[in-house]
Amino acid sequence: MLVSNRLRTVVISIAVLFGLWVWLWEPFKVTDPDDPRFDPLRFKFSDYRPDEWQFPLRKMFHPGDPRARVEDILMKRAGAWSNLIMANFVSYNWHPWYSNINLYGILVIYDDQDRLVAMMTTRNGDVFNKPLVKSTLEQSMREPARTGEEYKRRFKTQRGEEP
Repeated sequence: MLVSNRLRTVVISIAVLFGLWVWLWEPFKVTDPDDPRFDPLRFKFSDYRPDEWQFPLRKMFHPGDPRARVEDILMKRAGAWSNLIMANFVSYNWHPWYSNINLYGILVIYDDQDRLVAMMTTRNGDVFNKPLVKSTLEQSMREPARTGEEYKRRFKTQRGEEP
């Protein structure tokens, strides 16, 4: 009787630990973006090395995707935060828990309708339209810091629109 109680306790403990392992680390999650079972809504930065991010990003995002979808995946699901660099130019950043030095990011450009135009990783990984991202980044570094509303007003003036 005593042996069966101990055995039952050991079996239950092992089952609970296995359940926690599966729930926390998702060892059976499909991370290959070419696999038809790949789910973009389960994307985590930690599933890939930073120099590999462009591969799943190419499968998950395409020019014309709405900003809400990009932010849902990168911020709500993957845990990134955003920084507005210029109007319609955003950096999504992620900091791994195991490093207090490294900061990784994805640079994104949207059009005036908040549709995705260009994307690249800060590790120089081209997702799509990398030259546009690089030229916009260089332009932002030459200009003084401004708020998003100042940029929108200035760009409308440049296009001949009413600010």
